[in-house]
Order: sequence, then structure tokens, then C-alpha cells
Amino acid sequence: MEFLRTKDESGASKRFPLLDKHDLENNMLNPPTHWTLDDVAAEPGGLAFEYINATASHEDMGGYIWIHCIQDNRGIWTVSSFDRVF
Repeated sequence: MEFLRTKDESGASKRFPLLDKHDLENNMLNPPTHWTLDDVAAEPGGLAFEYINATASHEDMGGYIWIHCIQDNRGIWTVSSFDRVF
């Protein structure tokens, strides 16, 4: 979330290599300014974190970002993808 807020595409790509570069670029056009965790759900092989967020162009909380994480065979968690609804 912080990488999106600060528009740090390079940092996000290095830290989360599984994320699609095009998705990162698009989501940094209207980045979240603040957010709150709303829910966590178990998924096959991982977890999904649901955040409610606001942006500079939509100051009221109401957009959603789902961050999907997977765990490898060594027990290390990484962000595999995210989905965003404005």
C-alpha cells in the first residue's frame, strides 16, 4: 500500500516481483492516500487482505484493494497479486 501511495514503482517491483508491472503503473495513477484493513480471508495456498481506501480524487473511504499473499515451501510469504475497485 505504501509503495502505491508514494508511487514507488521500482521499489514495488523489486520487493514484489510477482506483481504485474502494468497493474502497478495503472494503480499509481490514482494512488490510495489512506486505508484501513477491513477483512482477511483464507484462500487456497494463501491469504487475501481486504482494505478500504481513499484517494486524492475520492477522499471518502469506499474503494477496495484486495492483496493476495502466498506462502512458499519454506514458509515465506509474498504478495502474488492485488485487485482494486475504485
